[in-house]
Amino acid sequence: PTVSIRPTPAREMVWVEISIPHAQAAELELRDALGSVVLARQLGTIRGEHVETLDLSRLNGGIYFLSVRVDGREHIERITHF
Repeated sequence: PTVSIRPTPAREMVWVEISIPHAQAAELELRDALGSVVLARQLGTIRGEHVETLDLSRLNGGIYFLSVRVDGREHIERITHF
């Protein structure tokens, strides 16, 4: 899978674009710098281009790590929120 995030740094909203050539189950987790899960979503089975919108407006500013898991493989991206 291919994962891209924009914008980064982010103020309120982040768009996560996931591209998966074959139908597979996907999930995402957003963790703070201490490793605590602040958001988790089961995306179900997806195929092709998929976009998730994350609202960061209720989170404190700082560094977060977005984990996207597809078919047992994990992709991690850093998000700076201000």
